[in-house]
Amino acid sequence: MSTPEKNSHTPPESTDEKIQKKEDALDEALEEGFPASDPVAISITPKIKKPATN
Repeated sequence: MSTPEKNSHTPPESTDEKIQKKEDALDEALEEGFPASDPVAISITPKIKKPATN
């Protein structure tokens, strides 16, 4: 069985492209949820690193 190769022709997303995708998703959520009595819930969960153990 062979493993599928990654598409080497697709460049990685730049930070600007990632930000634009998030902005577009937020805009779509706002449009889909309007009018509404409650605002769109946005939460950012930080990644917590476990302390190193010796």
